[in-house]
Amino acid sequence: MNPDFVQLMMKRVTQAELVSEINRLRHATHGELRSNYFFPRLRATELPVWSTAASLIFLDREHDFHRLYFLSREVSDLTQLLATVTTRPLVADYITSRNDHEPIDAAFGAAGFTKMAVYWRMTNKDHPRRKARGPIAYAEVAEADALFDSLCHDFDPRLDHLPDREAFRALVGQRHAIVHRSNGEIDAYLIFQLHGRKAHPNYWYSRPGNHPGVALKVYDDFFADVATRGVQTSYLWVESRKTVEISVYERFGYARDGLVTHTYVNA
Repeated sequence: MNPDFVQLMMKRVTQAELVSEINRLRHATHGELRSNYFFPRLRATELPVWSTAASLIFLDREHDFHRLYFLSREVSDLTQLLATVTTRPLVADYITSRNDHEPIDAAFGAAGFTKMAVYWRMTNKDHPRRKARGPIAYAEVAEADALFDSLCHDFDPRLDHLPDREAFRALVGQRHAIVHRSNGEIDAYLIFQLHGRKAHPNYWYSRPGNHPGVALKVYDDFFADVATRGVQTSYLWVESRKTVEISVYERFGYARDGLVTHTYVNA
């Protein structure tokens, strides 16, 4: 590809300008639109964008990497456009309910990305009626920063879509961080968000060496907490190769709902 043409394709835009670019592709009529952007909250006020008549790529900064979003009506065009993005490291996801990921796999593979993981979405449409095993413990506001640091250590920011520190503090303030303490220290936690009448238990962790009952307690506390908020449905994402975790979630009443996320990394 002509280097001068590549340079012309890259520009920085505001979030409002980005919406206009997205709508241009959404309203086009040629080709099937493929995308991994479903309007999550973006962190940057200005974003680098690469675009052609058929495709659009933009990046948003997260932790120590950039997350790559795309919209495209021609996979071959997307393949060529991906090759022009030299920022590293990059992470991208592709969410689909169809078995249509192979062209996207090929496009990212040609641009030097490696598929790091496949995640299944599991949904629980009717929570078990659980009572909290004693008082429910929540993280205190004063513990938010230390717990956030633990979250970044216990989970992979590239794969697990961790919130930024400010958003995490807000979750703690809303009592969306259920914890278990041993000798005054948090040794297990479950962090969740609410999306209307659905809960999303994003991060469930128990320190290695804990009795299994500790992890089960914080999950029972989650079911009990959201019931008081009038919520009886939840969903989560689990890596497809983690068979033990999947079996635990199935015992809780979760089942695959057909949505699959493919995650690609270019370090």
